[in-house]
Amino acid sequence: MAVKYLAGNRLWGTDAERLAMTEWLTQTEGTLSVAIDTDNNELDFTTGYSTTQLGAGSYDLQSTLGSGTNADNAQWVLRYKVDTSSQEDDSTMTTMISSTQNALTTTSADRIGFVLYSGATYWQANDFGGWGAGGAQFWTDSSAWGASLNGNTSTLTKNGDPIYITIQRTSATVASISLSPNSDYTTSAYTITTSSTALPSSVQDLRYITFQSASHNTSAYRMTGTISDVKFWNGTNDTSGTPTKTFSFTTALPLLPNGTTFLTSDTNKLYMFDGTDTWNEVG
Repeated sequence: MAVKYLAGNRLWGTDAERLAMTEWLTQTEGTLSVAIDTDNNELDFTTGYSTTQLGAGSYDLQSTLGSGTNADNAQWVLRYKVDTSSQEDDSTMTTMISSTQNALTTTSADRIGFVLYSGATYWQANDFGGWGAGGAQFWTDSSAWGASLNGNTSTLTKNGDPIYITIQRTSATVASISLSPNSDYTTSAYTITTSSTALPSSVQDLRYITFQSASHNTSAYRMTGTISDVKFWNGTNDTSGTPTKTFSFTTALPLLPNGTTFLTSDTNKLYMFDGTDTWNEVG
């Protein structure tokens, strides 16, 4: 069925359709932005360092996995392609699956991901924490863990070619990040794993796939480009099968005003939208 739009900002449909109304939440602040490009079926981004402003785009996995279900705590794979049209030295773009949505990475949360850093010649895989936060890779309830990725310079030259990126969790205590110049995501890949630093099994509730600016520094340098071919597999590390979710950016979802209500046809619950990113159950 399809969502029915009724008078007075009232909607009616299934709970899954309610969640899909706000699948991708994008945000622009200052010169930092992530936006849906429906004409080219991609996300367009301009990102970099800022400790106060945020450009971000995030997807709520519960839209696909169901209400209350997040990324598996032991196995999942996220793959996507990045094309950069401009990559100034010292510019960045952050990717992660997080327990928070569109928040500075200095905010308390569980996260797995990395900062794509534009070095002088090569791409680097850097950490969220940076030098000022002890150089820790991931953040768990405001505590840093893991060895710093800062200085992990890949063998991928910044030559304008696409980068094919894989982030995956292979067990409760192991995750990896891989950058490849090839569309099979594996040939000539530069890969970092967390096996030597023991990812805590307490990193859970990973709900939002997020592309955003980096937060542990501030600079005017910017990276501009596109994100496409985004695929997510949940509960497995086998990418030969059908993805749990293959993302399309060909349709822009409607913007809903504050106070919009949604009555679910399958669960008979009433929700009210807060005008930003949250449905609150009211009856």
